[in-house]
Amino acid sequence: PAAGVWSALEYTGHVRDVFLTLRDRLYTVLVEDKPVVAPMYRDHRVTLARYNAQDPAEVAEQLATAARLIAQAFDALEQAQFQRCCLYTFPTPVERSLLWVGQHTVHEGEHHLRDIEAGLARVRATAR
Repeated sequence: PAAGVWSALEYTGHVRDVFLTLRDRLYTVLVEDKPVVAPMYRDHRVTLARYNAQDPAEVAEQLATAARLIAQAFDALEQAQFQRCCLYTFPTPVERSLLWVGQHTVHEGEHHLRDIEAGLARVRATAR
């Protein structure tokens, strides 16, 4: 990776963990009234979980599973449940609905897909 930029594998591990974390948040919001969601410590996970030491094929498979799980969780919601809220504390405290959480999930997947593609392009360029 470039200095200060995660590798494609690190971004892939991050998206996997984002999907799993957001799925947990969804269920917490359905059970608790306006819970305060715990931070996922995204920057710490890269090092603590040793993303770059993980097997790329396994991470890709885990990402696919995590994507299916979060999709199933949102697909099972009733319309009124999308309005249930939680409190996000990063970067500043703000109330968010499950509808927003769903939109945020899609956003995370889309923009990190571009990060992954850029990382892979850098690897391909240096391999030539």
